[in-house]
Amino acid sequence: MPPTFQQLIPCRGVDEHIPTGGAGIIVPLGGSNTVILADGPGIRPASNTPTVQVEEITDPSTLHIWSPLLPLFVPTHKLKSGAISIWKIGSHSEGTEKREVRAKEAKLQVAVLRQTPVSVSIRPTLVRDDRGNKVSFNVAVDPQSLIDEMNSIWRPQANVVFALAKTDPAFIDGLSPESKFDINRAVTDIQANRQPPLWYTSFENNKDPAAALTMFLVRRVFDGGKPVKGTSIPGISWISDDRSDRTMAHEAGHFLLGEPGHPSTDPDDLMPEGGPGRRVPYSLATGLYAKDTLRRLRSSQQ
Repeated sequence: MPPTFQQLIPCRGVDEHIPTGGAGIIVPLGGSNTVILADGPGIRPASNTPTVQVEEITDPSTLHIWSPLLPLFVPTHKLKSGAISIWKIGSHSEGTEKREVRAKEAKLQVAVLRQTPVSVSIRPTLVRDDRGNKVSFNVAVDPQSLIDEMNSIWRPQANVVFALAKTDPAFIDGLSPESKFDINRAVTDIQANRQPPLWYTSFENNKDPAAALTMFLVRRVFDGGKPVKGTSIPGISWISDDRSDRTMAHEAGHFLLGEPGHPSTDPDDLMPEGGPGRRVPYSLATGLYAKDTLRRLRSSQQ
């Protein structure tokens, strides 16, 4: 079989099949990423530009925290026989085009991405019960653990890093512990120039002005009459108690893309409709860097 570039560990910034052919790799500016060359014994991949460096990793234990996981993804006998080899791709020069590493027929497109920091406020919610007391409207959770979930997906695959902003509870007027509020219906009212419900205005008023995105933790949210794990409008997301470990990363993806749509139908990808996977395709990661959202975020941090 001809040689191919393959991912070392899933969802770490290597896309084995990109639209232009071959594979693609996301490399953080000033850092590196790793890739497997399969069915290419004795072949040394070469870069088409000196701004991209290629180095073989002959001792997998130097991969530090990933080395214990390698036997789960990389057949040890193939590594020892030379049927596969591991390569580190690095660069100190930013860019998403015209960078390629080749190993005979195998092509690896290289995108070197500057880190984009995104401040996110994760706010628990309070509502008033029938006795007038303020009570929790979500299950207690550590906000930093939620940020860590988001970063485990976005950082290695697009070099987007979320930082925790405001985390204090937000009191939402107009809701009770039994309330079932529907975001779609509220937005429809606004589009029809009707007065939005009190709870909607209360969420808007509790948006963190110092954060790029405010995520409200709620018991359950409805969108178009059906319960959903999460939903978003520009600058605000609602995250249900029955979220998965990918829900918040998915909703953050809508913010980064600047659109409510779902650009994928692959269930392994992060951004299909319904239950998302964890994969951020190379085309999505590189496409983000042409988006106004990311340009504004990077500019605000300079």
